[in-house]
Amino acid sequence: MAELVAQHIWQAAGSRPPIDADHVGRIERGVITWPGRHYREAFRAVFSVKSDAELGFVARRSTRGKAVAARIDVDEQLLALTAGATIGAVGSGVLAGLSASLVPGTPTRIGQVDVADLHQVIDGMERADHAGGGRTVVRSLALGQLAWVQDALLRASFRTSEVRAAWMVAVARLGRLAGFMSMDARDHETARRCFLIALQIAAEAQCWPSRHNVLSGMTRQAVHLGDGVTALQLTTLAQAGERSASATTRAMLRVLEARAYGVLGRTAEAITAVDQAEALYAQRRPQDDPPWLWFYDDAQLLGDCGHALYPLALADPDIDAARRLRLAVDRHDPADTRGRTFSLVKLATLDVRHAPGGTSYATARTAITAVAQLRSGRALDFLADLGRVLRRVGTDEARELASEASQTLKAVRQD
Repeated sequence: MAELVAQHIWQAAGSRPPIDADHVGRIERGVITWPGRHYREAFRAVFSVKSDAELGFVARRSTRGKAVAARIDVDEQLLALTAGATIGAVGSGVLAGLSASLVPGTPTRIGQVDVADLHQVIDGMERADHAGGGRTVVRSLALGQLAWVQDALLRASFRTSEVRAAWMVAVARLGRLAGFMSMDARDHETARRCFLIALQIAAEAQCWPSRHNVLSGMTRQAVHLGDGVTALQLTTLAQAGERSASATTRAMLRVLEARAYGVLGRTAEAITAVDQAEALYAQRRPQDDPPWLWFYDDAQLLGDCGHALYPLALADPDIDAARRLRLAVDRHDPADTRGRTFSLVKLATLDVRHAPGGTSYATARTAITAVAQLRSGRALDFLADLGRVLRRVGTDEARELASEASQTLKAVRQD
């Protein structure tokens, strides 16, 4: 059927349309109810019918607009607005009607400009995530946007097959972001679902950079949950696409492998992987990096390496984690509040554990203040670790700081 339709359009319009068996299947199932004009003409010719209605094609946009108009009594709204001094005086029923009319429909046609627009939106949400954490309203926006872009992938037509693939790459990026924010908010089940959606779409798009992006988020989740075995399995799977990956991507994957080894307590392998990551990063060419890797700079690498060695350095102060974490804190962009705070809390924990005293207590106090200004579930977990180390020290100042940490945890969790 796809070949017959494509041949008819080629003869009529002189162009080869991006239609395949999957596209025809979505039309048969009613996912696409109003194909483009050339498609409708071709289907009518193939089936020898005179009207679109005979094929079951329905332009839902026009009927949806009428339905919305029927649900909303405009005169009632005007009367309510006139009677009230502000919008707050409008009844909840009227506001519900107003809101219903603002729900966006699925676009019927998607081009490259739409893909670029979506990447811009995702970029802004990623930056908000780095600044504020996953427990912000941005996560709700990301989850809602993910549902919308998936619906568009199913229902819309695309100008070319390349545009469809590019849209899928953007959807996978958004799915990874929604999953990562959910993980940071400690909503791990939602995170897993988003990651799996993103991974499936990246696989369908046959895009290894997208796969690497999703696998990096899944690995970080496994590391945070203390599941070093799964984290190592994920980084091993990611190696299948490393040949075409940028140097920065390979450095990131290697340091994630180091983090898996760190969780598993495999010191020598963790140190080797960190050294390999730093060597690969020295070869980076930012112009080769995929758009989602915009955040990976010197501070991010130092922080990741410090985090990888951190569980090992808790037991062995000679392992070089604190130096890397300290450099990460100093070099982080002010906009990357979360990354800087993570490194700061872990640095304070190491300092208090191995050298309790005025300097380490000052670092701990700064870390507690930083966590209070962030909305990240992972930051709360790290702060709880710091509190436990402070309580074990046993000095009056350490106990006072431990109490401050507990109060901060309680206040932020209730917020």
